[in-house]
Amino acid sequence: MRTQRLDPSQTPEYRAAMTVIVGACTLAALGSIFPVVEQASNLGMTGLGILALLVIAGRLLVRFIRERLEDRADARTAAAWRAAHQRTAHHGHVEHGRTPAGVS
Repeated sequence: MRTQRLDPSQTPEYRAAMTVIVGACTLAALGSIFPVVEQASNLGMTGLGILALLVIAGRLLVRFIRERLEDRADARTAAAWRAAHQRTAHHGHVEHGRTPAGVS
């Protein structure tokens, strides 16, 4: 059995987090020297934030609609099941006027 090294710098999550941190620090350093970089990065971050909110709202809306459609399908299935089982219950001994053997 082979054991893996648990060095945090070898994990993909660590690399992604460090890339984001280094990128933000680089943009901040460049933005302090060149105001146009700061304005562009602010605009980009605002756009990404709005895009993230739209994606979240869209996913919630799709989930809401899917759940309502599933509820309606479940209600139709339950109604069909009840109708089928009520028909078979009416075909029992009472409708034919017979009593089951051993029951008085």
